[in-house]
Amino acid sequence: MKEPPFFIALAGPSGSGKSCLAGALQGALGKERCGVISLDSYYRDLGHLTVEERRESDFDRPAALDDARLEADLRTLKAGGEIRIPVYDFSTHSRKRETCGFRPLPIVILEGIFVLCLPGLQDLVELSIYVELDGDECLARRLARDVHARGRDEAGIRAQFEQWVRPSLSAWVEPQKERADLVVDGARPVGELVPEILREIPAARQPAGKIPGRPPNI
Repeated sequence: MKEPPFFIALAGPSGSGKSCLAGALQGALGKERCGVISLDSYYRDLGHLTVEERRESDFDRPAALDDARLEADLRTLKAGGEIRIPVYDFSTHSRKRETCGFRPLPIVILEGIFVLCLPGLQDLVELSIYVELDGDECLARRLARDVHARGRDEAGIRAQFEQWVRPSLSAWVEPQKERADLVVDGARPVGELVPEILREIPAARQPAGKIPGRPPNI
């Protein structure tokens, strides 16, 4: 069997830039060697609730995630198997019927708010990174993202942020910083962060010449 995937966990507040950083790392490593799994895909399906009940649900706590399915899928990848990732619809807070296929690759990035909170993932992750950013800046980024990409209204986003997100920062999100192998500033340009993180990934997992300042295969 091929060597199991090298798992990188990217945690941090909503809007800190985790998805952007994950995409930049994948671009630097190549999609043939690196895949990205977003924990957002593993939110629990609330399709059985009324629309109003879904809107009032707290998505900013680890229990909002289907951690059992996530852990099972990651262990399948570690064992060399392929998985089917759920497709979550944020406009309705429910899962779609279709799923996305995902095969094991040399490097798999797991990005999400609570990726370092879930105990079942701790023995699977080889490199853990925390992206930190001020809460007000996170809100500004979240407004820009959710209005255009997730079909949400600004008033609802602000209300959710103050009711659920800010309390979650101190209760769940920020404590993950102490568990991370590497802490990076989400306000810095992604182009500056990528080389720093590449240096933490074993050379054998990367294409030749991808580690700045270090010869290949060292």
